[in-house]
Amino acid sequence: MDIKKVMVVGAGVMGTGIAQVCAEHGFFTVLTDVKKEYAEKAKEKIAYFLDRKIKKQTLEEKDKQEILARIETAEGYEKGRDADLVIEAATEKEDLKKEIFCKLDGICNEETILVSNTSTISISMLGGMTRRPGKVAGLHFFVPAPLMKLVEVTAGLLTERTTEETLMNFAAQLGKEPVKAPDTSA
Repeated sequence: MDIKKVMVVGAGVMGTGIAQVCAEHGFFTVLTDVKKEYAEKAKEKIAYFLDRKIKKQTLEEKDKQEILARIETAEGYEKGRDADLVIEAATEKEDLKKEIFCKLDGICNEETILVSNTSTISISMLGGMTRRPGKVAGLHFFVPAPLMKLVEVTAGLLTERTTEETLMNFAAQLGKEPVKAPDTSA
């Protein structure tokens, strides 16, 4: 699967960093949270971090503008309807993540891959909350996401091999070093 549009759910530290990485590497990125103002503030933080890169002469102003233009902010999950990949980066609470995966499953098209940035909650369990467990996996970034190279790709019990391969390729496209990690919480 060729990923073009990504939605990041959760505009906290992790979600903000993940959205920045996606947009910096050419992906149209929707950054969403329970209130649009949270996503807007996260986009302002991304602009600040990009300005720091400009000061360090590792980024040009025109590149910053192009990166920011690839980030759309939103409230809720509707903008993810046609996303190729949704990365959930919400608070590390099992019930919240279950609810998010149920809602995303009902909104997103059936080919959309749904992933969690969790390192502690079972991917198999999250996949079981959907009608698409083969398209559910873990994609765990480390803090701070824009700087840390390692990304863990975690398959659940029913995750399809093609889903796992797509995520390994996607992480590499982000300039990351993807490694397969076990679903130890299962």
